Amino acid sequence: MHKDSVTIEWNKPKDCGGLELIGYFVEKCDVSKMVWTKVGDVEKDSTHLTIRRLQEDSQYMFRVFAQNSVGISEALESETVTIKSTIEPPNPFPVLPQSV
Repeated sequence: MHKDSVTIEWNKPKDCGGLELIGYFVEKCDVSKMVWTKVGDVEKDSTHLTIRRLQEDSQYMFRVFAQNSVGISEALESETVTIKSTIEPPNPFPVLPQSV
């Protein structure tokens, strides 16, 4: 996770309804607005997507749908994620005992 993007991963469906999997599509939801927006289509052999242009310190949820020729699956939905930079300032030095 970076300050403006996140990569999500999922497992392939156990059952594709007896038909070949066509692919996936992914949606995001800014929790403050509670509106779902499509952010990408993913080929059937891939199970990850990097979502960019997110707002740092904002909370999002993501959901993935599998597709075959008949329709789409129920959503696989994430927990709420807060976007934060993975780079942080150093921790303060520990205080060492003084020798006497």
